[in-house]
Amino acid sequence: MCLSGVALKSVSQFNGHGKVSMNIWTDTERGAPGGREAIREYVDAVGDADPEINAIIERGAWRDTSPPADDVEAIGELAEAVGRTPRRCYRNAREVAGAAGRDDVRYVEGIAVPPTVPVATKHAWVEVDGSVVEVTWEDTPVPGEGTAYYGVPIELDTVLETVNDRGTDGPVITEVDR
Repeated sequence: MCLSGVALKSVSQFNGHGKVSMNIWTDTERGAPGGREAIREYVDAVGDADPEINAIIERGAWRDTSPPADDVEAIGELAEAVGRTPRRCYRNAREVAGAAGRDDVRYVEGIAVPPTVPVATKHAWVEVDGSVVEVTWEDTPVPGEGTAYYGVPIELDTVLETVNDRGTDGPVITEVDR
């Protein structure tokens, strides 16, 4: 597997009992935040067995986590207005992206590391002009230090159609065309 900005490299070593092969991540970007390592570990642990993770890795990229302050305030207020619900990130991101009514606000699915717990999880959020604005985690709409986001923007019309067809919230990445 390969995350944009990093490469998974196979390395062989002798450990005294014979040759051992292992995969290691190598950074192609300098100064990657600590949250990126948590995402790499998560992908290493579950990636091959999870079709959603495979789709995210194949089509995703590291996301910018420095949105403009005006956009953060507007989207944060919108998240409160639509009734941000803890642990319902797919619903929250879909509702906020739809209520925003702006072309520069996008629904994104991927893998993220929250600021309070350095453990990667599948997640959905919105982006304004390509920068993450968090609409589920209550700490802040601005991703904090140690957070990381790797994901794929998905057209809101596609998300709405998919959710309406199946009648439930949740990730849609494996059900949409590239």
